[in-house]
Amino acid sequence: MSLDFHPKKDDLICSCDGEGEIRYWSITNGNCAGVFKVDVHEFII
Repeated sequence: MSLDFHPKKDDLICSCDGEGEIRYWSITNGNCAGVFKVDVHEFII
């Protein structure tokens, strides 16, 4: 699990789990603002 801040939008943070699911969260209302899935095997070096 990781947590990062959006570089331009102060209201958004994103989290990523070990399965490649990335979620954007609104700090203001605590809701999930979006979800997308990436292939984690593409990024393993």
